[in-house]
Amino acid sequence: MVLDINPKDVKFYEYGFLETDSLNQLPDAVKNYRGSETKQLLKRDINSSNNANFYRVSDYFVFPSEDPIKWTLSHETKQIDTYKVQKATTDFGGRKWTAWFAPDIQINEGPYKFRGLPGLIFEISDHEGHFHYKLVKNKKFSKTQSTDNFLETYYGQAPTKISMAMYNKLFLDHYNDPFAWARAAPEGRWTIKIGDKEYKTKADLKEATENSKKAMRDSYNPIEKNNAVTLK
Repeated sequence: MVLDINPKDVKFYEYGFLETDSLNQLPDAVKNYRGSETKQLLKRDINSSNNANFYRVSDYFVFPSEDPIKWTLSHETKQIDTYKVQKATTDFGGRKWTAWFAPDIQINEGPYKFRGLPGLIFEISDHEGHFHYKLVKNKKFSKTQSTDNFLETYYGQAPTKISMAMYNKLFLDHYNDPFAWARAAPEGRWTIKIGDKEYKTKADLKEATENSKKAMRDSYNPIEKNNAVTLK
């Protein structure tokens, strides 16, 4: 993941997007289109807790969220590389979190939506051990790096503005009928692969749908549990 801190805004996205975008800029490159594996694509103004959340579910969407975080500071400290970091805890998204921030680096940002501490967050994890972010590398650029091709747009496709409630509905619609596009297309023009099995006919779509739903249920672990939807 990349925490991209700029003079006017902060962005959070997967490093693979940068790699794909660089390859796409090469002369005569065959364009590649990458999707998010984490569903953690964000952008916010600097010094703000108001996030733009980007998601792709059959189409590209963005919805706003207000995410103020109330921290409890501890006197406990430890060393990460050459930096002395201080402990802080919070409840966010239905999970309890422990963060370690560096007071010597006066940047009050961190991964995902975590921000507002008096120093850069070096490490943060939830108490269940499902999510763990740790700073592994820092790089300073002379100018802001463009993310227009994969964040603000999906390779040129501008996002449709929606609400979180609408996003949850679209997510459930996709869960319940993930292959609606195949149902509307002629056989022979598509193949669906789930695990080691391939589905090529419309008669196969019921089984493919059930297998897809099971896979989604098994892997569904949203970072913000309080905004989770029920998958049946």
